[in-house]
Amino acid sequence: ITFNLNKKLNDYETFALKGGCDSIKVISIVRKEIRGKKKYYCQFCIEGEKPMKNRILGKGQVGIDLGTSTIAVSSLNGVSMDILAEKCNKIDRETYIIDRKMDRSRRATNPQNYTETRKWNYSKHYIKLRAKRKELYRKNAAIRKIEHEMTANKLLSLGNVFVVENNPIKGWQTRAKETTINKKGKYNSKKRYGKSIANHAPSEFITILENKVVSLGGKFEKVDIKNSASCFDFTNETFNKHNVGVRKITLSNGNIHQRDMLASFNLQHLVIPNENLKEYDVEQMKLDYPIYCKFEEQEIALYKNGNKKQYKSVIGKW
Repeated sequence: ITFNLNKKLNDYETFALKGGCDSIKVISIVRKEIRGKKKYYCQFCIEGEKPMKNRILGKGQVGIDLGTSTIAVSSLNGVSMDILAEKCNKIDRETYIIDRKMDRSRRATNPQNYTETRKWNYSKHYIKLRAKRKELYRKNAAIRKIEHEMTANKLLSLGNVFVVENNPIKGWQTRAKETTINKKGKYNSKKRYGKSIANHAPSEFITILENKVVSLGGKFEKVDIKNSASCFDFTNETFNKHNVGVRKITLSNGNIHQRDMLASFNLQHLVIPNENLKEYDVEQMKLDYPIYCKFEEQEIALYKNGNKKQYKSVIGKW
């Protein structure tokens, strides 16, 4: 537990410290730079279970399909499709301008260092720009974490068994190694999803959600991506590959569904424990399918009516 030395303790901190001095194992001072000023926090490492906040898990299995910037959730209590950390500020353009200013300042202050290696000197202007950039990153990280916490808290009431694919998020960040040429004879970009992952932090969200579920006595299952949740058609029990850009999927019964939400529906019915790959409870899927269709229709209507901000990566041109 960490709290500001200059502020009064809140209810959570007070409850955590009720155990007495015997439960405190380590006390340390943490220094953080906020708005260019150094602030000090007192950090207590306390033995025992952390205080609960009256949150209760629901019942049933919940399927989660995680993307680089999106999260689709399916359960018997609801279906949703959202942007991760949607309220997080877009600072790419602002940090790009600051980086250019810092580079010009550094070159003007240290012209000799571009011909031979010497000690770097930084002007007051450069130091101010560096502090401004650092503050932008700090604010964004704080907003992103709060958004993840709020999203995770909303999901807790949907069930007590959460199933998510163990996606290779590190691989999504890595640039392509092979050089390829498109139909027009131009080189394809080697960029992947590094900037999107940096802005939305899907791995951080999964860690936060897992900690909350496990602490409340639920189960959090990370299953192999070879289960091909986005490819499974339960109506004829076949697997059909789709391109990454495809947002609509047509089942063998003729019904059209949003790709990510359908994948989360499949994960909701993946057999747990997942000893055999691609083993889904098809009979239960047929029973729950009408409920899923109703919830999915309601969710898409929110985007159509403008209640949720439309993103191409969410439902595309529906």
